[in-house]
Amino acid sequence: MPELPRTGPSKKHKEILEKYAGYPIKTFAYPNGQKNDYNKEVVNILKELGFEVALTTITGFNTVDTNPFELKRMSMDNTQSFSLFLSTVSGFRSFLQSLR
Repeated sequence: MPELPRTGPSKKHKEILEKYAGYPIKTFAYPNGQKNDYNKEVVNILKELGFEVALTTITGFNTVDTNPFELKRMSMDNTQSFSLFLSTVSGFRSFLQSLR
């Protein structure tokens, strides 16, 4: 599969997705989602196409200073408890791990 920086998202692709979904799409998820899977040129194209945010697969927390086109994620699955989910997304779990 071609890398995103070489091919880039297109207006045509976005229009097809919006027609299928039935509403404007404002969020983009980078294929593979690591730092080397996108660049400033891709971010500029996303902005021109009307996207408001883009998601990476980089684990971490977002703050008010986080670039909305480089949003990090938390990985969870259905084997983890709701308590573990809450402690992870609140940062409490990371805090406890830093005390070790």
